Amino acid sequence: MSRNSLSDRLLPLSLVMGPFLCSVDATALFTAMPVLARQLDTTLSLASLTFVLYTLMFAGLILPLGWLMDRTDCFRLLRIGYLLFGVGSLACMAVESIIPLCASRMLQGVGGAILYSVTPVLVRRAVPAAYQERNYSRNAVAAQLGILVGPPLGGLITTFWGWEWIFGLNLPLVILGILLIRGRTALPDRESARTPLDLSGALLSFLSCGFCIVTLNQGKELGWSSWPILLAASGCAVSLLLFVRRQLTTPHPLICLGLLSNGPYRTAVLTACTGVMAGGGLAFLYPFFLTQRAGLSVAQVGLFLAIEPTCSVLLGSCAVGVTARLGYLPVITGSMGVRLLAALFLAAISGMPLLVPVGVAFALAGASTGLQYGPLTSRIMTVLPAERVGAGGALFSQSRLMSQMMGVLLFETLYSELHDPVIRGAVAPSGSVGGFRAVFLLAASLLLLAAALSRGLQEPEPLL
Repeated sequence: MSRNSLSDRLLPLSLVMGPFLCSVDATALFTAMPVLARQLDTTLSLASLTFVLYTLMFAGLILPLGWLMDRTDCFRLLRIGYLLFGVGSLACMAVESIIPLCASRMLQGVGGAILYSVTPVLVRRAVPAAYQERNYSRNAVAAQLGILVGPPLGGLITTFWGWEWIFGLNLPLVILGILLIRGRTALPDRESARTPLDLSGALLSFLSCGFCIVTLNQGKELGWSSWPILLAASGCAVSLLLFVRRQLTTPHPLICLGLLSNGPYRTAVLTACTGVMAGGGLAFLYPFFLTQRAGLSVAQVGLFLAIEPTCSVLLGSCAVGVTARLGYLPVITGSMGVRLLAALFLAAISGMPLLVPVGVAFALAGASTGLQYGPLTSRIMTVLPAERVGAGGALFSQSRLMSQMMGVLLFETLYSELHDPVIRGAVAPSGSVGGFRAVFLLAASLLLLAAALSRGLQEPEPLL
């Protein structure tokens, strides 16, 4: 593919629009939730359904999309994703009650699932091999940039124009995304057999995701031993087992689990998911740590939480150059080690957290994320056979998303068990220190495992 035409120069921009749009929409809306609940005359618990149902559609459709991506033009699929996300955003702007908003968010979730899962496949399919790792890093930077600018942008829009215009912000980005990919095609690398969609597998996959999301989202509020949560957890386990059995026995599986027999792919996915589990748990914990131990106000917490994505954006922008200079494996293993040191440092100072050391630890964590995402994603995607890029990319996306949610559950459960009860409206300091130290050590353990797993990766073959 020529790199001289305007269309080719705009290709990287067209590939980062999806990750940026998904992350900025989610983080901006989260800021507006209290105002949204008040104006729609509903509770925060009901308002949170807008996130639960969005996540359900988002997570539940990724694996069926993997089947579809191996059999269709991925740029055409991306255009459909933009249209669904845009129509859902427009519908969200027009609602006047919580039920229509939930329905509109579900439509958005379908579009978001496409934008989220199709981008890495398009990098593999539409970008020359010499430029793929750079584009994977750009996608990571775009997602982190959305996380960085989303909360303040959501606060400003809600304050001056109203929460509805957070969805309005999506519309020009959707239009730009569609224009950037106009006329582009990315057909499968090899004509696949016209195998039927495994509808039973798709339904079981959706059910297992749905039960899992309900369990994780409502477990603490309803109680982990309550009958609704036990029922949801059982439904998740049963539907997941039936899904795996279906994929192993049907002649036309939704996702070929044989992909996991590919050693480099399996090792890279396990490395990424273990690191994501630690990162998801830490992201959940940070606001509590900053308010309860460091004594920061809500506004100050927002500034501190911006440190990690800022450093991730900065380091992600130069990840390709760093990898070229130091080597592929040293960057991945070393970045896991850097985040491991940051977690150990936070565990050590949790009894008396000073702002400068905490800021340094957050900066190290962000630098680690920025450096490792592009090379690791590149390794995952490039070891896949051309005819399985969609399925393998979807399996990776699904695993990463579920690992992040499991990290939140794991860290939340451990912290809650070790945290002293609230006494007269104040948290007992000793219990707070013990709880935070335990979860930071848990993060360090997961990151040590991720670093050990990364040693099993193979250096990629040099490009000719």
